[in-house]
Amino acid sequence: MGEINKNYDTSNLIDEKELIIKNLKKENKLSSRLILILTLLSLIAIVFGVLNSRKKKIYKQRFKELISSNINQNKENKRDNLIAIDPKSIGFSDEIVNNLLKLLSDFEKSNDFNKSDITILRLAEKFNTNSRYLSKVINTYKEKNFNNYINDLRINFVIKRLKNDKLFRNYTIKAISDEVGFGKAESFSKAFYKRTGIYPSFFIKQLNK
Repeated sequence: MGEINKNYDTSNLIDEKELIIKNLKKENKLSSRLILILTLLSLIAIVFGVLNSRKKKIYKQRFKELISSNINQNKENKRDNLIAIDPKSIGFSDEIVNNLLKLLSDFEKSNDFNKSDITILRLAEKFNTNSRYLSKVINTYKEKNFNNYINDLRINFVIKRLKNDKLFRNYTIKAISDEVGFGKAESFSKAFYKRTGIYPSFFIKQLNK
């Protein structure tokens, strides 16, 4: 009877030992996987941190360039005047070309580009011309389509005003967007980034430092 109990106890001990070993192996596997996952997450965090740091440096450099530059309509106007002396042939008379360039120059100075309902058809009607002529002149002499031309004028206006008007800097992005004729804050932010390489929120934050 004692021998039987001894054999039974031994068998149980062996089973328990194997179970413990099996569980330890499982725990080791789980620990190894956990360590691997944590290592990967740490590497990802480091990569994102480095990329974010580089992005901030790039943004700050672009901000400095914007602050030091005279980004306004006068640069566009000066170029237009040079072109008007010797206009290119774009399919209609030089007189029409020069007249439209003059009208565009006056349009830029008036800040009418900030009106939300501005379209090439309405502007052509205001200039007493047709939209094909106007589109051709903008494409050729401004080197951009009508929408990009209007957006760039608006962004230039915003940059200049943000530089000089502290109260304007307190506006929300949506309020600034509405002020210069964009339908949505997202559209304004995208246009600002396309023009400058940084977002308006970052630009304002740097100005307020």
